[in-house]
Amino acid sequence: MDDFLPRYLELFMILGAFFIGTLLLISISHPWLILATIPYVLMTVFVGSKGITSGREIKRTEAITNTAVYEHISDCIQGVVSIRAHGTEKAFNDIHHRLVLVLVVLYISI
Repeated sequence: MDDFLPRYLELFMILGAFFIGTLLLISISHPWLILATIPYVLMTVFVGSKGITSGREIKRTEAITNTAVYEHISDCIQGVVSIRAHGTEKAFNDIHHRLVLVLVVLYISI
């Protein structure tokens, strides 16, 4: 995150300068075209906010969905000695494959 932030800030400033320069040039040469940019800017802000909200919701859903698999792997790692001592590796593998299969089905359905 810290590596990308300065680059994104620089890109934002460059694109913002290009946008403001283009807007000034258009408003000087053809003032009536400025009316066409107002809906465009509003639409861009609206779509951008929806994209950010959707991205957060997808990440949240993915984290909730993956929790069962991560929890099972963590339990297996913590109890690997007991699992091997009782010879229940196949049962834990079956549970793991079933959890992964459910996860794959959920991804396909989304």
